[in-house]
Amino acid sequence: MYVAGVVSSEGVWGNPHSLFDVTLAADLPARTPKLPIPKELQDPEDSRRVSAAPSYTGQHKKLQIIIAPPAWSGKWGLGRALKVGERFQAVGYINRSDDGLFRPVVFWYGDDAVPVNQVLGNTLPVRAPLPR
Repeated sequence: MYVAGVVSSEGVWGNPHSLFDVTLAADLPARTPKLPIPKELQDPEDSRRVSAAPSYTGQHKKLQIIIAPPAWSGKWGLGRALKVGERFQAVGYINRSDDGLFRPVVFWYGDDAVPVNQVLGNTLPVRAPLPR
């Protein structure tokens, strides 16, 4: 699932995970727009799934985002806390027990859409069927 918006809280940056809020854009495209794919997810079986992810259509206007701690996210391209008002895009999934919590497998931050992998290893943990 694709989400996009702006960071809307200072959040908590640390271990075991970082957590912050994103206010969602009102006009999401039907699917993930063309964005750079991190090198770890460039296998066609993964990159196709990231690129084809449908956009979030749920009821929430704001989602809590949980990402890897700074030690991991820093290795993958995010060496600082995100700033309130900064653009944020992600592909991932909604938590099964809390539909206001989103866990990215990859995200992009800033106006330059800097990609940051969130998957341990070089493949998506589950290669779900491609959306139609």
